[in-house]
Amino acid sequence: MLQLPPALLVMIAALLLPSTSVSHHPLPVEYSNVLESSLNPEITISYKEPDAGTCTTTFPTQKQYTGYISLPPYTLAPIQQNYSINTFFWFVEARNSSSTAPLTIWLSGGPGTSSMFGFFNEVGPCEVVQLSDGTYGTQYNQWGWDRASNMLFIDQPNQVGFSYDTTTDASFDLFSSQVFEPPEPPNSDLPGFMYLNGTFGTASFEDEDATSATTANTTEIAAQATWHFLQSWLATFPIYNPATRPNTTVEADAVGINLFAESYGGKYGPAFATYFEEQNQRRLNGSLSKNDTLAIKLDSVGIVNGIIDDLIQDYYFPAFAWNNTYGIQAIDEVEQLNALNDYTTNCVTQIQACRDAMASTDPEGYGDVTSTNQLCEEAQYTCNDIVSIITDAGYYPYDIRQQYPSPDPPAAYQEYLNNDTVLAAIGAKINYTESNPYVQAGFISTGDTIRGGQIEDLAYLLSIGVRVALIYGDADYLCNWLGGEAVSFAIAAAFANPPPPTRSSVPPTYASGFPSAGYAEIVTNPTYVGGAVRQYGNLSFSRIYAAGHFVPYYQPETAFQVFARIIEGVEISTGEPIDLSTFGSTGPRNSSQTNTTSYAPEPTCWVRAWNQSCNDEETDAMLAGKGVVANGIFYLDDDDTTDGLPESTVAAGVPGHPISTTIPPSDSLMGAFTATATPTSSGMATSDIPLKYSLQAIDEYTTTTMTLAKLSDNRAVKMLNAAAEGKYGVLGVVTYNMETLVACIKAAEAKRSPLQLLLFPWAFKYSPLFIDFVAHACRKATVPVTLHMDHAQDPEVIKQVAEIKAADGTPAFDSIMVDMSHYEKEENLAKTKELVAICHAQGIATEAEPGRIEGGEDGVQDTAELEGMMTTAEEVDDFIATGIDFLAPAFGNVHGEYGGVENIKLDYERLESIQKKSQGKVQIVLHGTNGFPPDIMAKCIERGVTRVNVNKLVMDPYFEFMEENQAKKPLTNLVGEGTDIIRKACEEWMDHIGSSGKA
Repeated sequence: MLQLPPALLVMIAALLLPSTSVSHHPLPVEYSNVLESSLNPEITISYKEPDAGTCTTTFPTQKQYTGYISLPPYTLAPIQQNYSINTFFWFVEARNSSSTAPLTIWLSGGPGTSSMFGFFNEVGPCEVVQLSDGTYGTQYNQWGWDRASNMLFIDQPNQVGFSYDTTTDASFDLFSSQVFEPPEPPNSDLPGFMYLNGTFGTASFEDEDATSATTANTTEIAAQATWHFLQSWLATFPIYNPATRPNTTVEADAVGINLFAESYGGKYGPAFATYFEEQNQRRLNGSLSKNDTLAIKLDSVGIVNGIIDDLIQDYYFPAFAWNNTYGIQAIDEVEQLNALNDYTTNCVTQIQACRDAMASTDPEGYGDVTSTNQLCEEAQYTCNDIVSIITDAGYYPYDIRQQYPSPDPPAAYQEYLNNDTVLAAIGAKINYTESNPYVQAGFISTGDTIRGGQIEDLAYLLSIGVRVALIYGDADYLCNWLGGEAVSFAIAAAFANPPPPTRSSVPPTYASGFPSAGYAEIVTNPTYVGGAVRQYGNLSFSRIYAAGHFVPYYQPETAFQVFARIIEGVEISTGEPIDLSTFGSTGPRNSSQTNTTSYAPEPTCWVRAWNQSCNDEETDAMLAGKGVVANGIFYLDDDDTTDGLPESTVAAGVPGHPISTTIPPSDSLMGAFTATATPTSSGMATSDIPLKYSLQAIDEYTTTTMTLAKLSDNRAVKMLNAAAEGKYGVLGVVTYNMETLVACIKAAEAKRSPLQLLLFPWAFKYSPLFIDFVAHACRKATVPVTLHMDHAQDPEVIKQVAEIKAADGTPAFDSIMVDMSHYEKEENLAKTKELVAICHAQGIATEAEPGRIEGGEDGVQDTAELEGMMTTAEEVDDFIATGIDFLAPAFGNVHGEYGGVENIKLDYERLESIQKKSQGKVQIVLHGTNGFPPDIMAKCIERGVTRVNVNKLVMDPYFEFMEENQAKKPLTNLVGEGTDIIRKACEEWMDHIGSSGKA
């Protein structure tokens, strides 16, 4: 079985037993309603209203319904479904205006995890609390999503949570997560409370193949089962279907159903939503009857820390483990490089093989081609080896701030749901299971997660006007936000050639517009910024600060505000109304907020989550027959069982005994917050750019604000601004090969110096792989290192280079020199202005050369025949007006050789006048430094130079060494010693120009 973190395999539950195994089965169930579906009489709906107090809602007037929709065998034909599907649901009305409120469907992930986890631990109307006697009850959840929507929680696919095919008596080993049918005698190696008897669906450790045959084993099959479920549910409860409200004569054009899914829901959400829309289209073209089907029209699809595309996201497992915003290095550099190599050489190739096979043999995704299943399953196991590096390092995969094991989120609700009175109150026919490992095994057997298609699904949904929202907690490793952000860029890129929209006006430029949108702060309340969001049209990506995998559990208020703003179609940053056909968020191009690691929950050993929450000492004690269990918690000492219990009476509801206190309606319990200003006291970073602009306003802002502030978050701009303020220089090293790259970064890290690596356009023509490697190296350095394209002289090359993205989805180049100096002045200015705008749209800083520096360099278009021209004061103004960020003046400096120090004739007075003209508008960079001694370099820095480009100053000693030793030394020695020569030269120059110690 795939070794995913144990929380994905949390134990099947039954009442905890004191010392010996006894039978415990749900009581006989009585439903207030047992109906035949109005759409298909073979489908039945059995439901009831839970007893008051079972789930304490904010207001007692909120109706709730729990029950089952039962699909007979072969409902999913042509899929060979020869088993019954009894799907459990729990519905709760919105706190206000439920008859007109939107409907939101919640799906937890797994595959195989119950949506009751999301109901009680995250977004549901109530939460489980412990009473003073140690038992459990419920209180309302202030930030439950019912404060903005009707909520429907579905346990799917079959066998998950309370859902089942046939009720079956079985024994369950809590420690190994194995089910035995029929029941077997207790395991003599375990205490009685670890071995339980109860009622479950068909599932058995002894026949795993049979288990996967009684539930979906691919996302596509699960989508079809859920569509059939919803057909009958919406027909039974038409008042909650926004498309068929009572007192209407036709189906409403307006939608109002939202689908939110978590974790493996990154597979479910896109595939389910696309299937729903495909069925809508079949109803329109007549291949499905309108008389016995309903349209399921979605407003929005939200994915919370979802695994959407393994091909994209698996790269970010080692990247995040090594370098994250919490400053935690869970693995060392060698482990990271090895894992990245495994990803590239093994994981990627096997994913592609799986997807190629699926496209040709199983395009419907039914998982019925053995050879394709084997390829995809093998790829899943191979890629999972990369995932597991975090648990091998001892960290909790759902929250990198915590060591493994962890008690988060708590299993208290599992104790509550397996209480006899609760089971009866909700009409459950089997004992509760949080996660079913046999369902997961079925999905693994087809390699479902590897198969892909979700990126294309989400792009399609955008094309028909559905809002697509990605929400990622930034402390999660398992579906980390760096991978989520990369997925958001992939979705936008997949929208480059969309099909015609069918329902609403759709912004046509996601491929370029979404990456150009900036990160705006998510204003949670008047005093707190809870994250950052990039939003363009109907596509958004939200990073939630200080949240693990289960975002609403860690940050309930921020999660709710983001959810409410998504379903309302407003600005996610502030909650203000916007026109989504023209809207794009503004702010920094990257989300660079750093975090602390102070979060540490109180250790708790939950018996129902043993392998997730209990440590080695507790496990050894349990296996030795020591310790005691009270209220689902294992204690090493009998005296500890009352530790942590509430000291006073806790107001909480239980079935038949609701809380008697009446809560008056108030804004604190209903609706969402709309920000009017950005908090300044939260400690979160704020942007110099205003919170909100339309797309037109972004263009106006870019073209009219010709100061350094316009790209204030650009790393190169920040680096040279700091150099100007500190009156030191930053080394810009022309990089031709691996030795230069490694040497420069080693020197910068040793000297704690900022650094800029310079590539000539030659590198673009040589290999994009080299650019990818250098860009990645810049991002993984422990000091600020930026990547600059120097002397880019071909407008078409500049446009292509500006589109290159690093692995994290950001532009590979922090800055580009738009070198049109080989044109005459007027054409130079015109082309420069055009190309600057293109670069700025991508968040890339720009540099230009007024006048013309004489000479040429290796890797740059030959301009040696052109006459050099000194930069004039007028030209400084002209080039600043083009919007550039850096100025490379000509004041006697030349590319190439000077022929001796005595021939270096610099016009320092001209440089001083240029500095005065440009101060506060652009930074000055220095070209043509071959042969410069330290004192001349210092004079230039004193007069305002911030970056000094070096080539032969650091490379000549290396070239001399290579020429002398290439026939004498082994290649490895040449590389190692050559690298060290460049490193030493860089370190010396960092000392000379004053950048050492400035990082």
